[in-house]
Amino acid sequence: MKKAYSVTIGIDPGTNTGISVWSVEKQKFEIIDTVLIHQALEEVLYWMGEHANDIFLRIENAKTWRPYGKESREVTNSRLKGAGSITRDCSIWEHFCKDKKLDFEMVSLQSAIKKLNKMEFQRYTGVGTSFVTSEHARDAAMLVYDPKGIKNQRNESSLQYYSPTRSKTISVPRKG
Repeated sequence: MKKAYSVTIGIDPGTNTGISVWSVEKQKFEIIDTVLIHQALEEVLYWMGEHANDIFLRIENAKTWRPYGKESREVTNSRLKGAGSITRDCSIWEHFCKDKKLDFEMVSLQSAIKKLNKMEFQRYTGVGTSFVTSEHARDAAMLVYDPKGIKNQRNESSLQYYSPTRSKTISVPRKG
């Protein structure tokens, strides 16, 4: 048996935390924003109050970062230094979800569609100018954008308070 959620929240951890809220019922974004980590945590608490435990979080997992191609050692070391603080933020999100008994999954960096510019994002999602988005906000939105209802369902038999990371990429259809 599958459990469907009414709200799916995407989190792109970092100094500037991307957060998005996808309403499964309305099939639209409620929020696409970039905020500080404590503001993002408060936003999740708000949605918990609105939808009880009928929310699902998809959090980008910095622990899955791999060096790109033939980067120099300095570039790789610089990225790893930044990844340390983002990894800490991912741990905060993981502990927060477990403490609040929220259903969530840590999403591999390689399995998420990311780094879309504003025009690409608008073409994929159909989101117009109603949201002013940063790269972090768009990355969070792509974690939950779900016009076919795939990302908001989990097997109840295996669901406790943590859902294992999805192993395959979901293709996002282009609009227009």
